[in-house]
Amino acid sequence: LLGGPITINVGAQSWELPQSQLAEMIRVERGNAADGSDMLNVSIDGSRIPEFLTPIADETEVKGSYPRLDWNGGDLQIISEGSSGERINEALLAEQVLAAFDLPAHQRTIEAGFETIPPPVNAANLADLGITDLLSVGRSDFAGSAAYRVTNIKAGMRLLHGILLAPGDEFSFNDSVGTIDASNGFVEGYAIIQNRTQLEWGGGICQDSTTMFRAAFWAGLPITERWGHSFYISWYDKYAFGEYGNGPGMDATIFTPGGPDLKFLNDTGHWLLIQTVVDSAKTIAEVRIYGTDTGRVVKLEGPTISKKTPAPTEPVYVAEPERPRGSPRQSDTARGGMTIDFTRLVYQNGTLTERRTFQTVFKPWPNIFEINPADLGPDGKPLPKTTPTPDPALVPTTDPALVPPTTQPEPQPEPQPQPEQPPAIPTAVPQPPSVPQPPPADG
Repeated sequence: LLGGPITINVGAQSWELPQSQLAEMIRVERGNAADGSDMLNVSIDGSRIPEFLTPIADETEVKGSYPRLDWNGGDLQIISEGSSGERINEALLAEQVLAAFDLPAHQRTIEAGFETIPPPVNAANLADLGITDLLSVGRSDFAGSAAYRVTNIKAGMRLLHGILLAPGDEFSFNDSVGTIDASNGFVEGYAIIQNRTQLEWGGGICQDSTTMFRAAFWAGLPITERWGHSFYISWYDKYAFGEYGNGPGMDATIFTPGGPDLKFLNDTGHWLLIQTVVDSAKTIAEVRIYGTDTGRVVKLEGPTISKKTPAPTEPVYVAEPERPRGSPRQSDTARGGMTIDFTRLVYQNGTLTERRTFQTVFKPWPNIFEINPADLGPDGKPLPKTTPTPDPALVPTTDPALVPPTTQPEPQPEPQPQPEQPPAIPTAVPQPPSVPQPPPADG
């Protein structure tokens, strides 16, 4: 029985069950022979085999996808079919492992086969999902947005519409949206990249992540990752703290690939459905989360604004070889800094289950000018003949992301991850990674 290890091949991958593991499945018990003499009975405990096979099955499983659904007034409708998955047949593989005990060492190699796993959600079981109630609504306003920004907001919302979350699933904004490029309907627009506003694919997509954050916030779902913007952006004031609220800070920024993300858990014990709407006439972006009403109630304390700091008075000049000589361009407008705290209280059937404070830190932001390197002196400032004035053709004064609003000219710091509930997540606000990452995209 212990003549050699058993090798399991799954496609191009291999796992070996060494003799030490095989020995754990062998049982030796004292018994009596027919003539009454002592004897030893040797057997294999097959109940131990799943311990070794299930991790292999989990690692090699090819997961299918859920379909995309439309709320359709409560009569759920599949708008995009899900796909099947594949997983090794663990029961058959267990039988093959048992049989291999009787084979010589050089024949103890098993080729595992896959079986098709149909999508867990289909037209026949939609009614069993329990998606019957509106749990929350997140809103944001994009009035005055440039055409590129509206295009990117619509492209992102289209990719988020109809997403299903099974109980225990974690939502990832970046994974859900995928590649932010022309193939998914995005265009280039202004975004915060490398500490200044530059053209980037998907400029304005943070309108969508901000709106999604608000929906998850009001649904009381655990937020597992959320980053604030680098500087204050007026797009996110309206609807920030409830339908009639106004105030900065309740935003969420993202950057793909590999940058800041927005994530939250479905801890309701039921399926959730995400629906998105972009109302161009009213300039409103909206995310609705549907599921099963569990009696959860969400309340808000704050926001409170502290540590207000004035905008820097000294401009920053960035060498840009593509700028014509004598024609600097202003890419960013100065804003002040501030820290904003707001606290979410979640009640379940009248009992407080979460009290969590979110923090957004907007850092002071200077006037930034792009200038040809030949126009810069050794002190990093323009030579006397260069006058750093904004280029009105390139800096639209109607874009609040580039020109501070008249009522509240403020800024935003590098994305700061928000404090999570103990014990799983530290209560202190984590700092951005030591390796420089481009701040989130937004217009």
